[in-house]
Amino acid sequence: MLRNLRQNFIPNVVIILRPSNDPHPAIVRLAPFTESQLAVNRKATAYVCQDFACKLPTNDIATMLAQLGVMKNTVKRRSE
Repeated sequence: MLRNLRQNFIPNVVIILRPSNDPHPAIVRLAPFTESQLAVNRKATAYVCQDFACKLPTNDIATMLAQLGVMKNTVKRRSE
């Protein structure tokens, strides 16, 4: 997911990484709203939020990019 985000110019977007292997990551102290944003199905999960509201979380890269308004024909999968 991060690789695909970095391949696009998306102005005015902040990316916050919340480690899933730590039950109390430091980011929760800095951004308390991330406390409830957990991995879905034990996979990398994107929560796209705007104006204090988040869209449904997704594990799908194409869905994440669409939620961000990025139109992309090719999505790199983990194996690429």
